Amino acid sequence: EAERLLTDASPLVRGAAVPSLQISSIVAMPGPPGARGAAWILAGQHLIHVVSGTVLWQRQELPVPTVSGAFPMEVWADGTRGRLGYTDGTVFSLPSRVKIGDRLPTPQQRAVDYVAACGQAFALAPEGLFRLTSPTAETVGKWVPVPAGPLDANGFEGGRVHALAGELHLFTAFGESARLPIGPCP
Repeated sequence: EAERLLTDASPLVRGAAVPSLQISSIVAMPGPPGARGAAWILAGQHLIHVVSGTVLWQRQELPVPTVSGAFPMEVWADGTRGRLGYTDGTVFSLPSRVKIGDRLPTPQQRAVDYVAACGQAFALAPEGLFRLTSPTAETVGKWVPVPAGPLDANGFEGGRVHALAGELHLFTAFGESARLPIGPCP
């Protein structure tokens, strides 16, 4: 329902976001009680939360956390929770903007895509696929490598990762693909 609302209202959402900037990432979310839907929008350094009421859309812009040497690149849904991922792998929860994921294991690594599946966050980097460990009260989650099956990690620059029914679907920039089971989802 939320995705249909975004499609129907995309001109309104685009105009309500930041008219002079291109939207780089948008994700539909369930709205709060009484709302028809919601979305997180990333446009440059602008992070906007929009909520659809019965007639009007409400818009709230939130400050984007500063991460040295990295830029915000993608918003995504992890169940009913929003996430903001940066080029270096750093992840913040939305709307609180609490850091829940550290940068990728080596400083030169950078994320090219993010996805959540079965309550877990995954990042695709040119060097391979990574899963975010669960943060605790004392620590921030860390990225650990996930075997990418038969695919050569060299093609992940420009690749994509999607989640569907307990599987990750990896695509390289060269058109190769692989399905990786991630276990039964709750």
